[in-house]
Amino acid sequence: MKTLFTFLIILLSFIIVSAQDVTVKIDLNNPLVKSQFQIGVTYTSGFWEYGNSTAVKNATNPLVNGIAFQNQHIMGWGVGNPEPQPGVYAWNDLDHRVNLMRSISAPMMITFCTAPGWMKGTDDWAMEEDVQDNHVEDFAELCATIASRYPDVEYFQVWNEMKGYWSASLNNWDYVRYTELYNAVYDAVKAVHPYAKVGGPYIPIQGDGGAALGKNGSDTYEPIGNRDWDVINYWLKNKKGADFFCYDYGLIDYHDTNKYTFTEKMKLTKYFGLIPKQLSQKTDLPIVISEFYGGDDKSDQQFTAANHASCYLNAILNNASLGLIWNPEEGEIDNFLFTKTDNSAGGQPSSHYWVVEGINRYFSKGTQIYSTTSSSEDVEVLSSSEKTMLINKTENPLTVVANGELEQLDRYEVKFIDTPALTQVQNTQRSESSSEIKVVYSDSRPYLQINIPSLANVNIRVFDGLGRQLENFNRRLFPPINTIDIFQNSKNLPSGIFFVSIKGSGVNSAKRFYLVK
Repeated sequence: MKTLFTFLIILLSFIIVSAQDVTVKIDLNNPLVKSQFQIGVTYTSGFWEYGNSTAVKNATNPLVNGIAFQNQHIMGWGVGNPEPQPGVYAWNDLDHRVNLMRSISAPMMITFCTAPGWMKGTDDWAMEEDVQDNHVEDFAELCATIASRYPDVEYFQVWNEMKGYWSASLNNWDYVRYTELYNAVYDAVKAVHPYAKVGGPYIPIQGDGGAALGKNGSDTYEPIGNRDWDVINYWLKNKKGADFFCYDYGLIDYHDTNKYTFTEKMKLTKYFGLIPKQLSQKTDLPIVISEFYGGDDKSDQQFTAANHASCYLNAILNNASLGLIWNPEEGEIDNFLFTKTDNSAGGQPSSHYWVVEGINRYFSKGTQIYSTTSSSEDVEVLSSSEKTMLINKTENPLTVVANGELEQLDRYEVKFIDTPALTQVQNTQRSESSSEIKVVYSDSRPYLQINIPSLANVNIRVFDGLGRQLENFNRRLFPPINTIDIFQNSKNLPSGIFFVSIKGSGVNSAKRFYLVK
């Protein structure tokens, strides 16, 4: 009776732990989409490049190695007034930032915003004011002068978030006046720089989908809302021309005052894909997310990295072309890429940086993405033929079996692994040349029994039910049958569920087993 009771307890434990495992399948025979995506940064008023020289070097190296694009505004956000009086120019600040971008080497973008005070009829630093109608041509001329001055800059955005163009009577942005500004700039820039790529309307898309999670209040509807569609449709119809469509978006809308848990924030990452998907039904222009704000938390950079990884994944799967992170240095926002450069220990990459670096390295523009499935919404997967990104979207460690290969993910961990191919071990129709791997028991002690057709070198790793590695050793296998003691060094282990991973030439498998004492 005691033996039966013990067996039932073990069986129940087996079922519970098994339910927590996540099975991932990657189908390299089913191409899904070619990535068009890259991740870059916008330099702002952080002035990180003027910090401690050691920290600046620490920060520069990750930027050189990890980012795919750079952006700088023409006035404000780290740059002074380029035309303080009509026809009188002051280029020092903008020259400095363009030279900084040149030193990083990634492709460069300039955003035509803000305008000198004399064009706005107000103070230089009234950042929320528009260009007065009688100075639109002056502003367009300034933009053309800048495009001519920096011929190696290829991309240009017109204005920023419709600043100053709000119309109380329309209860919307004055998209007619903005489009007039855009067209004047487009014509002027193309006249002096025919190969320039110019885009707009740089609209802040509102709505975060919080209503679907039971939230109430401002801008909790699902994007894209009717008001934003009015702007988008008018601009698409009346623009002189464009080389890309740009907008900015944040996981939690600026006007949404609700509190969101980490779990809820993870449920909202899908909108970074649904917005480009909707826009692609209206235009075939490349989609640029000019300010990319995923979910963040200053005290939990691991969550920040995982949430952004999910946002990037959704953007990639829905053909977004570029996402720009606002200010890569710690301090202004919480999704920074490196720590502050005000001391010699600064400039260190954040967890978010390593996600950005991995995506730009392994899933950048032109990479073929393949179909994947996950048995749980808690784990998201992005796969090329070479690399796979696994995202644990939960607070808890998880065990993932990807195409038969065992992976342990810590809380909110983002892991890049070599894409495991489906092997014959997982195929019920085994050929004569396939390997057979099973766990057998002798005196209640587990052993691996491996039947192989030829000589093989394998690595064997053993984990407990919490994902802690207990064993890691290599073995040379000889045909036909090899019997290997699973626990080479571990002693006095309790009864419970364990996992063993076997990987090597012609062998790629993961097995779950239990230990009874």
